[in-house]
Amino acid sequence: MSATTLPADPETERLAHRVAQAKGKPVAMVVRDAIEASAREAGVLIDRPKALGAAEKRQRLQEISERSAARPILDTRTPEEIVGYDDRGLPG
Repeated sequence: MSATTLPADPETERLAHRVAQAKGKPVAMVVRDAIEASAREAGVLIDRPKALGAAEKRQRLQEISERSAARPILDTRTPEEIVGYDDRGLPG
């Protein structure tokens, strides 16, 4: 199955934005929820990503941690300096 780009429909986009704003959700989530509801109504099976096991979760967290640690330090102040505490631990 190939991905298809749908033609722009200003009325659909406007309605999706209004519903998203009313529900406090991103537009993509509102559209996905509507399509999933329509799919269930039509009897279409919806493939859900399989839940990650503990080992997979640990691996992903490790990868995130490594990427974060590899980022450059942009602010060389200590945490205390950033928060604003003095040498006695009081707000300065």
